[in-house]
Amino acid sequence: MSSPIVFGTSGHRGIIGEGFTAPQVRAVAFAVADYLKSLTPRPQVILGYDPRQGNDPERRVGSFTQVAVDTLLAQGIDVVFCPDYCPTPVISWSIVHYGLQGGLILTASHNPPMYNGIKFNPQNGAPAPSDVTTQIQDLANGYLHQAPSPVLMPGTLTILNPIPDFAKALATLVRAYVPTSFHAETLLAIDTKHGATASTWEALCHHLQVRPKFVHQEPSSTFEGIDTNPTQISSLTALRALVVEKWMMMGCSNDPDGDRHLVVDETGTPLTPEETALIIAQFFLDQGYPLSGIASTVASSAILRLFCEENRLAYFETAVGFKYFAPYFEAAQAAGTVVMGVESSGGFSLSSHTLEKCGFLPVLLVLGICQQTGISVSDWVKRIHDRYGDFYFLETSQTVSEAQKDTLRSYIQAPSAAVLQTFFAMPLDKVSTEDGLKLHFEADTAWVLLRLSGTEPVARVYVESRSEVTSQILLAGAQHLFLLPSSHLSAVFFVLVFAHFFTTFFN
Repeated sequence: MSSPIVFGTSGHRGIIGEGFTAPQVRAVAFAVADYLKSLTPRPQVILGYDPRQGNDPERRVGSFTQVAVDTLLAQGIDVVFCPDYCPTPVISWSIVHYGLQGGLILTASHNPPMYNGIKFNPQNGAPAPSDVTTQIQDLANGYLHQAPSPVLMPGTLTILNPIPDFAKALATLVRAYVPTSFHAETLLAIDTKHGATASTWEALCHHLQVRPKFVHQEPSSTFEGIDTNPTQISSLTALRALVVEKWMMMGCSNDPDGDRHLVVDETGTPLTPEETALIIAQFFLDQGYPLSGIASTVASSAILRLFCEENRLAYFETAVGFKYFAPYFEAAQAAGTVVMGVESSGGFSLSSHTLEKCGFLPVLLVLGICQQTGISVSDWVKRIHDRYGDFYFLETSQTVSEAQKDTLRSYIQAPSAAVLQTFFAMPLDKVSTEDGLKLHFEADTAWVLLRLSGTEPVARVYVESRSEVTSQILLAGAQHLFLLPSSHLSAVFFVLVFAHFFTTFFN
């Protein structure tokens, strides 16, 4: 019997054959069909997928693509099926462009190749909000045990490649913001991580007359053993070498489904996603574009907040998950302004593009900005930090057992500031538990965040301050506190609980 279906930050994911199975995909498709038919009598959805195992363009029997398509059709859902691998932002854009009621994407994003996943985006193209995913999750778990009967009028299947239309539209949007013509010698290095993005990049570069050079271009279900996280610096060796060797303007990396990005400058030096975003934001302000705010998360650099404060822009901080940005995007659309969404994990979009994160848009905007202004990527980064100062952001993760996750989760939910303070040399200003456990120091210019992955047995720690040494010290304290072996972790939990009881009782 399949394990329960759990929708996390971005869909349901699991190890193929264990936490992610064909019966689960069928149950999710049943649930999505029910949800959509409660809104409209004859829904249309688009199905996209990356090259992971079971995501078969031919829809062979038993593949996840075959199961999803046939289940939706049997429930009276009209299905638009992509004939080849197709990135998440293309699916998101297509939902709105073609007037569909939703889209499903088979992908586990940046997770290792043994994982697969399925996520749903509703009519606005954004990642489904929590109330919708909870409804789909509950329905799907019921359908694991009892499937509904097929409807009398099955849906129709349309085979459509949306990439050409998406590329044309995105190239038009980029030219609207950066009107300079890309010239033939514009060189861009692209690491597609053996994912779904190469054909989209080729179409975009054709429209903009950019000359791409690829590494890890061919799709592969194993990703040829490379780390698929585009912001993992150790995975960028080939990309950085290509940029330097070929004297390219810049390079970029995507995850397998193309909704995350990372930029490297002309020297092969990686930018943080926040640095990339602020190059674009500063250019927009310089050009008088109606940028009204930036949405980001509790795990993003404080430089975004500072930028907004100094330029009198709204700053919206949310829990981790691009789905939380959709209300701010839609409000900006209604007001005729632009809101930017930024995640430290490489997510980015504009309210004028798609409400889902897009790994193509920020790269093309920075490329065009550098060409139009004659300022290199590295010089843009220097200008940003000369004006707003330096922020030293560190991130680490550690595999943890389920018992360790349970223990961490317990004291995340009931932290004691007094005990937490003993692990850090600087004064602790406040503790927040909006999404994980976040500790704020030095009037909020330094912070530590612990989050537990919803899809992997992993605990992640994020640290930032205005000093490289301070960030290293904070990281050491956080690792000592959060990532101890199981027996020590239990002891720390006991101390935390006892200290909380002691201070509460005697105060």
